[in-house]
Amino acid sequence: MISNCDLYSAPKYEYKSVFFKECAVAGTSFHIEPFDDIWHELYEGVDIALVREKSNKYDSNAIAVALAGDYDGNPNEFDFTYILGYIPRSENEALARMIDAGYADKISAKITSYRAYGNVNSRIRISIYLKSQCPMAVRRNLLRGVTINYDLFRDLTTQLEENGVVVMPLVAPDDEDILQPKEGEKVVAIYEEDSEYYVLYLLRVLATGSKCAPYLANFEGYTYYNYNNPYVLTNIIGPVLIKKDEHNFLEQLDISALNPSYYLNETISKEFERTFDKVLLRPLNRNNIDMDPSLDDPEVWV
Repeated sequence: MISNCDLYSAPKYEYKSVFFKECAVAGTSFHIEPFDDIWHELYEGVDIALVREKSNKYDSNAIAVALAGDYDGNPNEFDFTYILGYIPRSENEALARMIDAGYADKISAKITSYRAYGNVNSRIRISIYLKSQCPMAVRRNLLRGVTINYDLFRDLTTQLEENGVVVMPLVAPDDEDILQPKEGEKVVAIYEEDSEYYVLYLLRVLATGSKCAPYLANFEGYTYYNYNNPYVLTNIIGPVLIKKDEHNFLEQLDISALNPSYYLNETISKEFERTFDKVLLRPLNRNNIDMDPSLDDPEVWV
């Protein structure tokens, strides 16, 4: 049985990084030699620390460039012997002002390219990014999952047949906004038919909350019509009847523990997608194909 910790991939907030500029690292020839071991620690994408050196007697805006692992975040205790070089004087004024204003934690950098030999002005180039002031919700392209009982399965099937959409509860209204499914996200609804079979639906969220109002007019008397945090979903594919013992990943899951507040982890999400793809790509029975269009002409009927 897969543990709950391994089953889910939680939505989260992250600070968005926006590209600011790319520049060479100046003075590399004064700080590292072509044969130094540090070249073996460099690679494209490695994190770089930008360390403000206010005491630099040659440049009041000096910003040293070091490997992130060599810097503990305190410029006053940093040993400037262990650096790769500096941000060029022509590029550092705006960055120095931001760091001095207290935004050092909003600036990040990575190595773009490097080479031990060649033009001293392009041996190491870095890309600098600015982080957003406020964190933004990160929503991955993964499936959510929900277990449905017989009553909800019956209502879901009926409403999809009659209206093409279904209104159903997914997440409690007092849950954090980051946990609430959003328009366009996909949800796997699972109903346990019996000890041998599951019935699956792959649904897409069409509307949430107040945006459900245009759809609710057609749901008078529906079980969840008055639910105070409705979700309107449409069917992508389903119902799909599958045998439990033919899908090992399902046998390892505690289906009753599915929580639509979270994404299914990447592995399980892909397994569900493969299961639905097999149904979509199943070859059409040749006997169901109209091999002679002329049979549609009433004049040939005898």
